[in-house]
Amino acid sequence: MDKFFGFRLGYIVVSYVVLRATLMNSVSVAATCGSFILFLLPFAFEYFNMLSASRIGKILKEVGMWTSIFGCMASIALMLHELFSKNNNGVTEVKTEHMLLNTLPLEIFWLICGFWVFLGVIDWVVYSTPKEKEFRKELRNLERKKQSSTITFEERVEHYKGRSLES
Repeated sequence: MDKFFGFRLGYIVVSYVVLRATLMNSVSVAATCGSFILFLLPFAFEYFNMLSASRIGKILKEVGMWTSIFGCMASIALMLHELFSKNNNGVTEVKTEHMLLNTLPLEIFWLICGFWVFLGVIDWVVYSTPKEKEFRKELRNLERKKQSSTITFEERVEHYKGRSLES
């Protein structure tokens, strides 16, 4: 199993537990949605840059990225709705036991967030295959070769030494 994805899964589990504590102790929709966005944004960034050699890895990347982006957008929309709805300032609202316009209990919402923990487990398995490891190794080698073929600043200065601006 790949160490990076194992550590990543550990981080996901810890942030999932922290998200639960925030959801259950939150005093406003803004704090709840903000915590949810902070939980999802690293997923969106990571899935956006992830490359895969296998078809299932590419599908997982797309599912992870788009569900994370959709979750962030839904949270922003909910915060804006709460902010601009009548008789509600969105920040000092007394804690409610429900999310999403008072229809979804917070416990259920937290369990739904477990989807990303499940994705982390699947990622660990899928991206730990020999094919995926070899693919990432090839990408690293290509990047290193590209970096080593780049002309350094000192080489550029040496090349242009003694030349005038007019020539």
